[in-house]
Amino acid sequence: MKDILVHVKEHEAWSNHIDLAIALARRFGARLTGILPHEQLALVKLMADGPGGGAEFIPELQARADRAAAALGARFADTLRAGTVEGDLVTAEGRAHQVLTLAGRFHDLIVVEQTNLHEDDINWSSAEEAAVLSGRPTLVAPREVISDGAFRRILVAWNGGREATRALHAARPFLADAEEVLVLEGPSREMAASVTRAPPGDVMDWLRRHTRAVRRVASDIADRDAADAILQMASTHRCDLVVMGAYGRRGLARLVLGGATSKVLRAARLPVLAAH
Repeated sequence: MKDILVHVKEHEAWSNHIDLAIALARRFGARLTGILPHEQLALVKLMADGPGGGAEFIPELQARADRAAAALGARFADTLRAGTVEGDLVTAEGRAHQVLTLAGRFHDLIVVEQTNLHEDDINWSSAEEAAVLSGRPTLVAPREVISDGAFRRILVAWNGGREATRALHAARPFLADAEEVLVLEGPSREMAASVTRAPPGDVMDWLRRHTRAVRRVASDIADRDAADAILQMASTHRCDLVVMGAYGRRGLARLVLGGATSKVLRAARLPVLAAH
């Protein structure tokens, strides 16, 4: 894990998820890039040539974006320097989830703040969209949770599918140092209609080769109950990280997440590492 990307919001002075990203960069000796998307400026630029124009607002919005970038950039640089972490803050223009998607493809991990339904645009979620669209593992951190990135007890939500597998392999740097890994198994999503005799393989055996202690936590859950089971088990066992696949479905205009994925990412009170 040598390149980490963290989302910096233009309307926030700072957030705990940035501190978490810095802690992880220090832990892994990684370079940390902060990405600051200027959304309103991009929107006005796109509309400037259309009906109603709006080009007259661009200089004011550009000045506002420059001030935000300067203030956040200075704090970001000072905090990195204090933590002896290499990195910098870069800016882009566009919707946050699309900027994160493009930038994230050149990083080993994306760190974002959990969607705030009161302050963030409720029509999209940079956290959820990044997890599904970027092709990279995304760590979603709740605003109220302060984490040092030393994930000692990890809950793995496992169903044998591609997404869960991708998330599990992305979590290897965290699994290696965990004190205990708990596996919560749900209904399998694996489709292998032609296989009459399956090859050997078990997630528990794989995990035993990659972490110190692993155990299966019993739960008889259906797909519709998966989110509640994940959240309950994480709370019951006092886990400090959930690892899970992110499942999406395509609507008419945009990508929408499956119910369990969306519920966990928005309701979890601990960081969630998700991958699609």
